[in-house]
Amino acid sequence: MKYNPQISGYTTTLNCVDQQYPFEEAITSMLGFCDEVVVVDGGSTDGTWEKLHQLHSNDERVRIHQQERDWDHPRFAVFDGAQKALARSLCDGDFCWQQDVDEIVHEDDYEKIRYLVKNFPANTELLALPLVEYWGDREEKIRVDINPWKWRLSKNKPHITHGIPASLRKYDANGEVFSSMGSDGCDYVRSDNYEPVPFSTFYTQEVDSARRQSFTNENALKAYSQWYDHIIANFPVIHHYSWFNIDRKIKTYKNYWTRHWQSLYDIAQEDTADTNMFFNKPWADVSDSDISELSKKLSEEMGGWIFHQKIDFNFKTPYVTISRTHPAIMKGWISENK
Repeated sequence: MKYNPQISGYTTTLNCVDQQYPFEEAITSMLGFCDEVVVVDGGSTDGTWEKLHQLHSNDERVRIHQQERDWDHPRFAVFDGAQKALARSLCDGDFCWQQDVDEIVHEDDYEKIRYLVKNFPANTELLALPLVEYWGDREEKIRVDINPWKWRLSKNKPHITHGIPASLRKYDANGEVFSSMGSDGCDYVRSDNYEPVPFSTFYTQEVDSARRQSFTNENALKAYSQWYDHIIANFPVIHHYSWFNIDRKIKTYKNYWTRHWQSLYDIAQEDTADTNMFFNKPWADVSDSDISELSKKLSEEMGGWIFHQKIDFNFKTPYVTISRTHPAIMKGWISENK
């Protein structure tokens, strides 16, 4: 009854104001259950750093650190994992909670998280927890086309860090590390040998099979939807707003993510119609009105899409809806991003 483990939340920022990330809401939501929140900024120049100072002034549990990087470096994408690793290394709690700046914890789940750390499985170091992945803002569509989980809560052990797993680590001619496809550069790995950290999860092979069958089977979709509602009601859930504003997200692909994946995977890719998974023309020829038109169509006609291949509107991606409301802290941000 006296056991009261401390929780350190951690996240990273870089020009979040310009990118319209709900970073202030994300950090504030962590303060609902964390004893401290460590934020590592990559050298923001758009007012993000100043807003982080204000958050710290309002609540000293927000600990901020700036680690500038050369974001024009050919391997800049690897710095994403390095920043997360640094933020984690600055955590003092017994447990670490990782959260990105477009992820929000619902206020109904604060106590669930505190209960979870007090009853953390003895032989587990890392837990994966559920994710609510929004697709657009029109019908509250929740994506089915991606896994509904993410590594989230872990014991604060010195051998746990972030990076590229050993089996996927590659080196270019200059000796700079990059990744084979299969990692986003931020995996949970051991600091001594980069082997993946084993994790426990609520997500079973049977559920994954039902999710995949739901793409073409209405009964499987119904079964998956019922299971998903049960999970949301009983586990701490993170609400992910990456694709809530599809227009904004496509613009970040145009201006950033295409370069990011080329850097991470050592891909030399010209800007052509063939390499653009969104439009049948180079990004250089894509206008804001093109993006707005496509965003509206994607929001209305699809339930998600993984952009490893060209969009096919003949295949209507399934989705589920949920009864749970948005986190209260997101009310203002949602109204601004609709």
